[in-house]
Amino acid sequence: DIQKVILKEPNIDSSLIPDYPDTDQIRIFKFSPKYLSQYVGQKEAKNIIKVIIEKIKNNIPSHLIIDGIQGHGKTTLIRILSNEIDAELIETIGSQLDPDNIPFYLARINLSKKHPIFFIDEIDTMKPRYIKLLNPIIEYFQINSKKIRPFTFACATINKAFLLQKTPDFLDRIPHHIKLERYTDLEIQTILYQYINQIQQKVDEEIIRIISQNCKFNPRRSISLLEDYFIIKDINQVLTNHHIIKNGLTKKDIEILEFLNTLSKPIGSNALAMKVKLTEKEYIIEYEPYLVEMGYINRIPSRIITDKGRHLLEEIKNGI
Repeated sequence: DIQKVILKEPNIDSSLIPDYPDTDQIRIFKFSPKYLSQYVGQKEAKNIIKVIIEKIKNNIPSHLIIDGIQGHGKTTLIRILSNEIDAELIETIGSQLDPDNIPFYLARINLSKKHPIFFIDEIDTMKPRYIKLLNPIIEYFQINSKKIRPFTFACATINKAFLLQKTPDFLDRIPHHIKLERYTDLEIQTILYQYINQIQQKVDEEIIRIISQNCKFNPRRSISLLEDYFIIKDINQVLTNHHIIKNGLTKKDIEILEFLNTLSKPIGSNALAMKVKLTEKEYIIEYEPYLVEMGYINRIPSRIITDKGRHLLEEIKNGI
């Protein structure tokens, strides 16, 4: 007997959700640049995207991976790439991909009426053995002798080190590796003014300056602080609500520095995380990058506070 196989899109069963009458009017503002001309900062990344655009137009394989801190615009950059070439963006999250639903996305690629961009966000959350299944797909555009329409593969991660360790063969098949850099104070201010202009609000320049210096130079965090200010109208209270002490550093950041300041020798990341009541992953992803980049701690390879870190603690102690 001939059996017919139907691929079903992985989805949430919305039939279980009661209808909402939509009587409330909620104001939703979300500034998200659609084209490279609107995307602030990241000059090197934008230059690579421009090259990728031209390669796609000339039917040259142009896969890419974007590595960067949370809230720095990785997904936005992929969506801009899609807009710039009028592609069909097929996107998912790494943790949701497995051998059972990968065929669904490949079917969408083959049926696409535009150039397909297959985008996997948070690819580091995908099981390594499943990532390896993608190798022949992105290199030869086929799987199990089944031809796949040529497409652009894109993925994003905050943990490229994990991929280098677990799936280096996969990374070798991606020609473009984009690393997003920490934003500058002025770039954050530009992003905030773009947002303010969109929603037609007036905010004092000093407020913008304070936010830009206390968001760890993170666009997503800066917008969050600004939106809170719209409601509270007291920037000091906004910073207090977000547990920000100084220069964007939170109570937990200061706790980390204070503990390191009590030590006479370096300490490993796991032991340090345990002492400040964090998991090692939380510490490494959420706290350490900024503390290291700003020069408050060093990795040698264990963690140790720097003179700059000690000086900051003195300033806080003296109320400076």
